[in-house]
Amino acid sequence: MNTLRLTTRRIGFLSLTLVSVSMAGDWTTFGHDPQRSGWAFEETTLNPENVSSLELKWKSKQKNEAYKLSALTAPIVVSNVSTLRGVRSVVYVAGIAGTVFALDAQTGEEMWSHTFRSVVLPGKGGYQGTFLCPNGITATPVADSSTRHSLRNRA
Repeated sequence: MNTLRLTTRRIGFLSLTLVSVSMAGDWTTFGHDPQRSGWAFEETTLNPENVSSLELKWKSKQKNEAYKLSALTAPIVVSNVSTLRGVRSVVYVAGIAGTVFALDAQTGEEMWSHTFRSVVLPGKGGYQGTFLCPNGITATPVADSSTRHSLRNRA
């Protein structure tokens, strides 16, 4: 339960940070870029003088149960996504149970979710089903910013 509560807080905090970043550029993978640098070079809004004025805009609780040491992945942000509600910035996060969630970056409202069916065959080595390999989504989603994203059939 504490893991889920901590993860919910983490999503809220990260979404606050990432919404600000998404105004300047997308955060399409863990650590921002393929090098996992964590540096959003296109960010021009945040600076040492105004960073203390950041505030939590929203937090979101997703239908996801923690399993062993895993719960939700780090979120990513993609801006200029076409949806039925217009063009939006979208926060994507995945849960250990195989569900990917799309959240409106401005409000935190869940736009859609999709649970992937997972079939796991017995493995060799003894790690399968343990905290090292929990048989669910444990890697952060990645968005390809070179393509235009459209969620018209979903949101």
